[in-house]
Amino acid sequence: MKIYKVVFTLRTPGGRSTTITGLYSPDESKTMTQQEMREEVTRYIQDKVASRPQLSRSWVKLKEFIRADIDFVYNAVSDKAE
Repeated sequence: MKIYKVVFTLRTPGGRSTTITGLYSPDESKTMTQQEMREEVTRYIQDKVASRPQLSRSWVKLKEFIRADIDFVYNAVSDKAE
């Protein structure tokens, strides 16, 4: 299981900035380069930001894309570990 820690900076037109942090798990059925994975997760965040009218003129920059050292993920709702 590949999981990456991703960190973005979101800057609004007024000059305010905030950090968005998340985990990204690529579709392992696709063969993707690290650059393609970066582009995919950046597009996802850009689309989420663009869908919020109050953030529509903001920009997003990927600051960190690091493979996380994770052995498993436990989902309490489904009671499954991956």
